[in-house]
Order: sequence, then structure tokens, then C-alpha cells
Amino acid sequence: MGRRRVRWLRVGADQYVWSVRHAHDDGVCREFVRLTRDGAPGQLVLVFRSGDGVYAHAGAVQHPDGRVLNFNLPRVIRAVLDEAIDRGWQPDAHWELDGWPWFDALSRRSDPAESR
Repeated sequence: MGRRRVRWLRVGADQYVWSVRHAHDDGVCREFVRLTRDGAPGQLVLVFRSGDGVYAHAGAVQHPDGRVLNFNLPRVIRAVLDEAIDRGWQPDAHWELDGWPWFDALSRRSDPAESR
């Protein structure tokens, strides 16, 4: 496992920092998506575990129906931020959640075809 790459996303006057990490535990692959507002004490962590037809690898996750979320793309991270805010996340709160229940909403928000 290499060094975690930290990236920036500007939304209005705010700067957000995000990173994606792949890990293995007991033979299960996991993708961790971390998002925090620069200078704020909290963070959002979505964890996507492989299994039961879903896959996590190298910054992306794949649903059994073939849809993929690539967390290396800023538009996907913006979808994470917008969905988190809609669900009540505040930058001073620490949330660590299973990401799979978010998959459909993130897929809709980040798909350019959906915005037409």
C-alpha cells in the first residue's frame, strides 16, 4: 500500500480535502473515501467493502449491475459532499459509514447524463 494522495476541492469559499485508500482485512477489499473541510475538526468517511457481487479496487467501486463510482474524479467527490450535506453532515462532525447505501444517490448525482 502506497502513500495516500490528498486532493483538494473548492466549493464557493470553502476548500475540502479528500483522499481515497484501498485496504485489505481478512481477505476483504475495502475502499475508504475521506472528506473534510479544510480547518474543520470533523470528517466524513465512507467505507465500501467488497463481497456479495460488489467490488472495491484502486479508488473505484463497482455495483453488480455494472455501474462504477470512481472516487478519483472530482465530480464524484462533489456528489459525496452534496449527498452528505443533504443527509445532515456538518464539517465539525465525524461520520464513518458504510458507503453502499449511498451508492445509488452518488451514482445519480455524479453521472453527467443525469444532469441533462
